[in-house]
Amino acid sequence: MSGALETYVETCAAVVEPERTAEVLRLLKKRGVLNRRFRIVRREGFILIPVTDPIEASRLGLRVTKTRLPLNYRGLTFKDLLVERIPEEVLNRIPRSFDIIGDIALIELSPEDAKIYGKIIAEAIMKLHPNIKSVYARGRTLGLERVRELMHIGGEKRTTTVHREYGLKIFVDIARVYFNPSLAEEHRRIATYVKDGELILDMFAGTGPFSLHIASIRKATVISIDVNPRAIECLRVSIMLNKLRGDLHPLVADSSYVASMFLSQFDRVIMNLPQNSLNFLSQALEITKRNAYIYLYTIAPSCSDAVKMLQSTISKISVDKKVKVENCVRILPYSPRRYIYRINLCTV
Repeated sequence: MSGALETYVETCAAVVEPERTAEVLRLLKKRGVLNRRFRIVRREGFILIPVTDPIEASRLGLRVTKTRLPLNYRGLTFKDLLVERIPEEVLNRIPRSFDIIGDIALIELSPEDAKIYGKIIAEAIMKLHPNIKSVYARGRTLGLERVRELMHIGGEKRTTTVHREYGLKIFVDIARVYFNPSLAEEHRRIATYVKDGELILDMFAGTGPFSLHIASIRKATVISIDVNPRAIECLRVSIMLNKLRGDLHPLVADSSYVASMFLSQFDRVIMNLPQNSLNFLSQALEITKRNAYIYLYTIAPSCSDAVKMLQSTISKISVDKKVKVENCVRILPYSPRRYIYRINLCTV
């Protein structure tokens, strides 16, 4: 692995004749002083083998020198490749992880860091992950559509990709729709609750991952609505990319009006709008059958707080249905000391 993106760092290495390489490697491994963070290289007729303890290597009769060796990418993080390329205080601000949607990486960076160091960070990410073709710095969330501010920092300058979950192909435009790859297991889990023949409403469908998972494994009918036309466009593309068992019907619509659009006929309603789902609970209750299920996502410090918020909302709703809380499950961290919870409701 050579080239402009190669990262060299100063370390200690044993200087070995080529014919002794295998012998010395066995000896260093046995003594536990082989430094696997660096690659072994040939230089000026000798083999340089990185060591963690130069004193111990010298005791073995080896000549040890300080030199700059390329990092061994196996087992490293992208931040390891940045150690000598950006200031330490900047490195400490950069998160250890990033999201991957299809072949696009999205990392949380301040506008200043993205502008100054974005290209270097993108190079490190793509060096360790060859399947990533584009990297964006992600900023604040904008509007009801939950779209994030983006700054292109490396690779191909495009925002569309095909993301894969459980064999499904999901078409996503990261610049114009919300998509959270961390919810893959949750998408599948909800799909497994559905039974053949049921009628499902995906109330804030976005690009439709819940809907696609359901239709891929169940002979159910799913109506997927979202106020964002681009999200529904993406879902229509995904429908063409996949073989589905069920029927999936995308619709551009505002969930505020679902009660006027549908009768009380749904077996299940998915409400994945954590920031605002409680404000739409009355509409969801109006369009569900009795003994139907509602999967409501909300944000709270604890499960008990989430349920209290729900109960407070229910107390203000005038609907001819009673609601039973079956359980509350923590799904993902949202912010310091706040989490996204799923509350399973059953109408009775």
